[in-house]
Amino acid sequence: MDSKQEKFMMLYSPLAGKLSAFCFAKTHDREEAKELVSETILASYENFHTLKNEKAFLSFLFTIASNIYKAKNKRNRKFVLTEPELMDTMYGNSLSPEIEYDIKILYEAMDKLTNVQKEALYLFEIMGLSQKEIADIQNTTVINVKLRIHRGKKKLAEFMKETKTQNVFNSKPIQLLQDLKGISNG
Repeated sequence: MDSKQEKFMMLYSPLAGKLSAFCFAKTHDREEAKELVSETILASYENFHTLKNEKAFLSFLFTIASNIYKAKNKRNRKFVLTEPELMDTMYGNSLSPEIEYDIKILYEAMDKLTNVQKEALYLFEIMGLSQKEIADIQNTTVINVKLRIHRGKKKLAEFMKETKTQNVFNSKPIQLLQDLKGISNG
């Protein structure tokens, strides 16, 4: 292996699962996600020389994946989160039926958000990215990301209040998002 390839693999290997989860959340389809991951790896390797800071490698990967996805799906840019029935593809069979139900209700609530709010919440609360990294991925400012996250959380709470499903939740919507972060990293 050459030095570039070794360095790329050293940075990519610990992030492979996060890239797969991100691509699956974007495509909502296992095969399309695999294809998006492959295209992202190829494009990121080809453009690896443009990476200025190794700490930004995850953001670099997500930006490339997002750009490839957007280019392929110009007509349908809807950001789709995974349904509970597909969760075991990402997390195995480790989710209880109660958690799966909570996730289903949460995703229904998240479908009420704008695509950029949904993506910002997903990247921040579940994937654990910083607001700066999300701003880079969404090609916007950190302030806009903060607003998207804040407004998204507010809309989630309003939706739960309107539908009176808050009592069904084992936890509040934002706590469930944070729990999903633990599941995806676990």
